[in-house]
This record gives sequence, structure tokens and C-alpha cells, in this order.
Amino acid sequence: DSMQAPKALKGVTWKITEFFERVLTVVLQIGYMARIDLRLTWLALVFSILAPMISTFFSPKIRQANDRLHENSGKLQSLGQDTLQNIEIAKAYSAQSWLLGRIEPFYQKDIELNKKASAWGSLVGALHVVAIVGGYISIMALGGRLAILGEIDVGAILAMLIVYEQVGFPLTRLANLWPEFQNAISQGKRGRDIWVLDQEVLESSSEISIDTFGDLELKKVCFGYNDDKFVLNDLDFMAKAGEITAIVGPSGSGKSTLFKLLLRLYEPQGGDILWNNQPVADFSSDKWRSHIGYVSQTPLVFAATVRENIICGLTNISQEEVVRAAKAARIHHVIEKLPEGYNTLLGERGSGLSGGELQRIVLARLFLRESELAILLLDEATSALDSENEKSIQETFAKLFPHRTTIVIAHRLSTIQYADRILYLEEGRVVEAGTYHELMALGGRFYELTQKDSLETGVESIG
Repeated sequence: DSMQAPKALKGVTWKITEFFERVLTVVLQIGYMARIDLRLTWLALVFSILAPMISTFFSPKIRQANDRLHENSGKLQSLGQDTLQNIEIAKAYSAQSWLLGRIEPFYQKDIELNKKASAWGSLVGALHVVAIVGGYISIMALGGRLAILGEIDVGAILAMLIVYEQVGFPLTRLANLWPEFQNAISQGKRGRDIWVLDQEVLESSSEISIDTFGDLELKKVCFGYNDDKFVLNDLDFMAKAGEITAIVGPSGSGKSTLFKLLLRLYEPQGGDILWNNQPVADFSSDKWRSHIGYVSQTPLVFAATVRENIICGLTNISQEEVVRAAKAARIHHVIEKLPEGYNTLLGERGSGLSGGELQRIVLARLFLRESELAILLLDEATSALDSENEKSIQETFAKLFPHRTTIVIAHRLSTIQYADRILYLEEGRVVEAGTYHELMALGGRFYELTQKDSLETGVESIG
């Protein structure tokens, strides 16, 4: 809104300048008309005064319509920004319908308010046209009578009509300027941006069922964001059910891109991704994502209530289930202390809660879906937690997801040590694979990375 204020101020200034220009034009033209015939000029003045009277009468309605329009547009803009910032997490949780459902009422109201504001502006403009045409007719009628009586000649009448025609455009413009002026003032209260959110087209649900437990395999997967270079190059590995597979590598090695492909935010340009030997491309994106639990390193929350953030588009969820998930994430006691508990509205990007608290809300979102999840994709899901909460959350994961296929992007030693298998990525390929102790004994690139980042001396970060 603050960015729109200077634009609104500039708009108001320009309208005022144009307003005075038009008024001056009308005054000069009427002065010239008075030299032709004072009686016809008085008649023209009546219709000239009628125009601003119409504007004054309807200005409260116009201002009110524009105030409501821009207030709603501000809310629509805020929701749009929140949605665009979190579109990936919405897709990951198949929550597009929920997000669009939040926006739809404001969008429909925006259309209705736009129609009302336009209708009032059009009405004022139409009445001004009636006033101007009335002036033409009146001047011709009175001028014709005066010409019959010999008090004025036909040339004077034609001159009066020509000058009045020149006055007609400034009067019409003044009529249109008033609604625009009201709109510019209202816009100063609430800034308005136009944004378009492209809804992903969701395929019809595939008839093929997705097994809750299974192995995830990548066979010679290739992908690049442009044609110049692949980020993933012939990537091969298998993540087995009931095991934790840790993905390690330097920045730019393809770790985040791998997760985007597994979430089907993008499709591979080569190779196959298989779930229990079934190509994941055979499943609809919506159904596939509904069986994936994804937690990013940076907690992604919506400008919605705590409860809505945990449910994230699910239907028929009881409060008891929400509380159970929150307790599993060790966040229930924090939520209870909030002003309105689970109905407390979180600000944009979760303002008002710490990073660790937001991360636990995201984990509660994951735990609520425990029964339907087949794959866990975790990008340091506990990185913002203290050691006590982290240990408790790890125990909860082990309890709730004992047989799930888990893939972790590893940044810390505490994550790697408990992994069943570690994959070291470099330039989009697996160059080393094994357990932590096997890779350390190998003395290769993983060993060099741990030494460079001083893991053995207690600094828990590996990129």
C-alpha cells in the first residue's frame, strides 16, 4: 500500500491541474458567448451549472463505491502475494483448491464492486451529456424565437452553437474527471496491484492406487531449467522403504532440484522416476503429492489461522486430530497461549512466532497426514529446534513413520549420523554412496567436505 501512495498522490495532483484547465476554458468560452447574446448566455449558464450540481449530488455515492472497491482490492492483493509466495508448498500438499477458495470470494466481490463503481461513474457521465444536449436544444429553441422576432440574426445563433459545442467537450471532461478524482483519492487509502495467479490444471485422479509402503527409484534422470545445462545428469539411486536416505553435496549439486522433481513441480527431461517399479508419471500429480510429506528448511506458512495452517486444505478434520498433531510436534502448549488459540491469525510469513515455533507448526501439518503418507521429503525439518525438541521430534518420526521411504537433504551432522544411506551429489550425479562410517573410511569427497566444514570438531553444517 505504501508503494501505491505516491502514485495516488500524483494522480490527484494531475486531476486537479486538468480540472482548473477545463474550468478556465469554460469561463473564457462563456465570456465570448456573452458578447454574442446575454440571454442565450444565461441559458447556457443554467446548463453549465447543472453539470457540477450533478457531480456534487452523486459524489458521496462515487466515493463510497471506490472506498469499498479499494479496501477489497487491498485484501485481494495481500492474499495474492501470500499465495504466490507459498505456491510450491500449496502444490506439495495438494492445497490449490483451498488457496483458490480463500481468494475466490474477494475476487467475485472485486468484480461486483468494479461494476458498481463503473455504473455510478457512467450515470454521472450520462446525466452530463443530457445537460449538454439540453443546452443545445434550448439555445436553438430560444435563438430561433429571437430570430423570428428579429432580435438576433441566424449567424449569431450559429456562432453561439459553435462556441457552445467547444464548451461541451470541457464540460463532458469535467463530468468524467469528477469520478476519476474520487477514485484517485480513494486509491490513496488502499493501494491496488493487478496480479494473475495461474491455477495449475489438476489431472483427473488416476485409477492406479499408490502403495503406502515401497521403494523409490531414479533411473538416469536428467533435468535442466534451460537448454544450456542440465542440473541433474543421469541420476541413479534407490531409496528403500523403512530407510533414511540422506542427500549431501555442495551448493548447486542438484539437491533442491531433486526434491522439486520428486514433488512433480517439474517433470524429468530424461530417465524415469519409479515407485515400486511403477512410473510416477502414471499417477496424477494431485494424487502423487497427497502421499508425500514435505518439510522445507525454511518454514512456509500462510497468512491464515494456526488451525488452517495445520489442516492446509484437508477436509473433515476434527479439532481433536489437529490437537493430537500439534502435541506430536510439541507446539500445542505454545498455541494455547496465543490470543485466540488455534484461531489466532498468523501474519505474513508467520510473523509473531519464532522460527522454531513455525517449524513445529509445519511438522504438525505433516503429522496430521501420517496415515496417508508413503514418502517423506525433509530438508532439515528440525534445523530451527533446540536439542530437546529436536530429539523428541526425531522420536516421533520414528514412531509415526517406521516403514516410510524417507529422503533427507542433509546440512548437519546430527542428520547424517542416523541415515541408513548417504548419497554425495556433485554436478547432478551420485559420486559416492554408503553409510557415514563407510564414506568416512573411503576418504573421498564426502570426507573432504566434512573436514572442510569441521564436522569432526563439532560445527554441524555441511552446506
